[in-house]
Amino acid sequence: MNSIHNNSYTSSSDGASAAGADGFPKRAKDTVPGKPLVNLLEVLVFAVLVTFLLSRSYDALRYKNTGNGGGLEGFYETDVPIDVIAYGSSHAACTINNGILWDEYGIASATLGAASQSVDGTYYFLKETLRVNKPRVAWIETYRLPEEGDEMDGLFRSTLTSRFSLNYVDYIIRTARNKSFDRKFTEELLLRMPIVHTRYRELTRDDFVIRNTYNRGYWGDDYSSPQPGPEMTDERGVLSESSVYYIDRMIDLCEKNDVLPIFFCASYNATADEVMRQNALSDHLAERGLIYVDFNRDAAAYGIDFETDMREYTHLNDAGASKITRALADMTLGLCELPDRRGEAGYEMWDTNLRFLADRKDTYQLSRSDELPDYLTKLGESDGDYTVIVSLNGYYRALGDEAYAAQLEGIGIDRTSYEQGGVWVIRNGSVAYWSAGSDEYEYLMVLDNGVDLCLYKDSGEDPHIYLDGEEYEKPHNGVSMIIYDDICSYIVDTGYTDVFSGLQVIHDRESFEPL
Repeated sequence: MNSIHNNSYTSSSDGASAAGADGFPKRAKDTVPGKPLVNLLEVLVFAVLVTFLLSRSYDALRYKNTGNGGGLEGFYETDVPIDVIAYGSSHAACTINNGILWDEYGIASATLGAASQSVDGTYYFLKETLRVNKPRVAWIETYRLPEEGDEMDGLFRSTLTSRFSLNYVDYIIRTARNKSFDRKFTEELLLRMPIVHTRYRELTRDDFVIRNTYNRGYWGDDYSSPQPGPEMTDERGVLSESSVYYIDRMIDLCEKNDVLPIFFCASYNATADEVMRQNALSDHLAERGLIYVDFNRDAAAYGIDFETDMREYTHLNDAGASKITRALADMTLGLCELPDRRGEAGYEMWDTNLRFLADRKDTYQLSRSDELPDYLTKLGESDGDYTVIVSLNGYYRALGDEAYAAQLEGIGIDRTSYEQGGVWVIRNGSVAYWSAGSDEYEYLMVLDNGVDLCLYKDSGEDPHIYLDGEEYEKPHNGVSMIIYDDICSYIVDTGYTDVFSGLQVIHDRESFEPL
């Protein structure tokens, strides 16, 4: 019987016994309960973890700069409806002043595009926008729309700065087919990580902490450079097949989503060939019954002066941009009704953006002040509610007390304090701290945005000024200044003088560098 029992239950393919510890044969219910399920869960957890790590890694490594002043980060972080979105190349970012739209009209707007963005990239941005935050009106800038657009740099700016979505997959596959990309490059574009993984040495704090989500897309510039204007002609060029395809897709997309599209050509020094292509585009849009505004052909009607309204060859300055912005706003409001969002909950970042644009104007003024008295005068006249750190060091009185003492009074440092020297922290026009000429001091302040400001000096040493852990003070004889906006979290300007070399202000740090 034992022999029959063993032959029946103990044989296996490798000759090993199948009996349990108690001598009875193993049955299915004697195996570890749920083992396959546990294995499956482990695999799933591992896959989720890897996906999460890859996603976080890509968020840090991906390109952030679209070449037009930003906008995508703030767009994705916006939870409230954006009523007007402008699309296109740098001509859109340098033309649509989102601050004017907010301050004067109450229009919640954003500008989304990339430098030299081609027609397919603009279509992708429009499609991606409608997935996330549907506007009521689309202002579509047309500088590159009539062209084929083959630059890889433009492709990267249009794709590798956006979030991953099915829109992205569709765009890459379509682009790969149209431009005959090989399989390897197409796969790298789809995965995205192989393209951006070489950026490790380029990474900065801004790749991990995005602080300027309030930026609605416009940077602007008040510099004026006289230009000859476009080479106008009534001849018609030819639109590429790709151009017509994507323009029609944009129109169809707007119609499907009940979005009013308004196409516009911003003023610039267009060549005759470029004007001819814009003429052909105008004809095509007219056939589709769409609005097209040519701010080159009709520049005079809108008050555009190429002698004063350009900052360089292809882009408008603040004066020119304000004219086109107001013209498009008035035109739009004549065609449809848009809500006034000012004061509405959730739209606070538009107020912050307005502050940002005002700070830019102060930066332009300060950065162009070569002499200390003029610099201090302009700082005293600015409306910005800044944190200003001023340090008088060494033989700062070597040029006489009339050299700049009166201008210091304009920012809150009186003559008596000036004579004693030291370091001042001036917040919103009032002195929050003064070292009173002490040989030794230590002071710590936490600013409104959580950034630490630390001042200290040991006897016989130069003063030390740390802002968010970075030292700014330089050993010299004269004045050093840091102008900081702790609402927007950036340096508006820094500068110092060495009185033994005169009163020239040396601007030693790029303005608007976030901390």
